[in-house]
Amino acid sequence: MTLLMVSGVFFYNALPWYHNYKVGALSNNLAENETIDFSVLYYYPGFKPEDHYWLVSIWNIYLSFICAVNICMVDVFLALMVFQMIGHTKVLINSLENFGIPKSQREVMMGGKMKINVGLFDEEENKIMCNKMIECINHHRLIIKYV
Repeated sequence: MTLLMVSGVFFYNALPWYHNYKVGALSNNLAENETIDFSVLYYYPGFKPEDHYWLVSIWNIYLSFICAVNICMVDVFLALMVFQMIGHTKVLINSLENFGIPKSQREVMMGGKMKINVGLFDEEENKIMCNKMIECINHHRLIIKYV
């Protein structure tokens, strides 16, 4: 990403510099009807960018670099937020998938033909499961607040 940022700043500023080199602006051999190009042209009252070519060019490179850094920082922050959301969601899914099963099971007859094993939590296990459920709900609320 850094390479793209630096190359973007370079190429953004290189085309006006190349044009100015071709018309002779860098060697002070500028013809009367030729114009000087800038990557970013600012007009301020009482200030002509053509009279301060090197200062304005260096200022343009600086501003281009700052703009590129800011755009990259926004991209990095966005990627970090997405990874944070994905991580929290994966942790919540893992907590729900490994919730726990009852230690004791009973057989129940269904319609007199079929036996089914039913797991029942005792009081202590119910308290543990209730606390785990509260943790999962609070984690889900944290994810929803973040999104």
